[in-house]
Amino acid sequence: MKQGISYEMELVNKSDLTIKQNNVFLSYPLKMKNGYSDNKFKVLAEGNKLNIKPKQKVKLTAFLPYKGTNKEALAIDEPDVKCIGYWNKLDDYHQFSFGGSLKQE
Repeated sequence: MKQGISYEMELVNKSDLTIKQNNVFLSYPLKMKNGYSDNKFKVLAEGNKLNIKPKQKVKLTAFLPYKGTNKEALAIDEPDVKCIGYWNKLDDYHQFSFGGSLKQE
């Protein structure tokens, strides 16, 4: 699309614990002379839910627009994904996060 790219993802709880709450963010890394830099502009994926049980799958969608950015400065072929959540209980001890480059299948 001229305005941006739409993504559909699947979050799978491969643990033995319940994911009580989580947020999934997408962004395009910024191209730099020596590699890439983190982009502070992130989009929250839609379709998330609370209390994701072990082995449960959740379909998420996100639209990353180009508006307000220099498209040439974005690594649009290598979007980043980050998940921040909580296992079983909403407190600092049970918080987790992971992320990296979004793999296409």
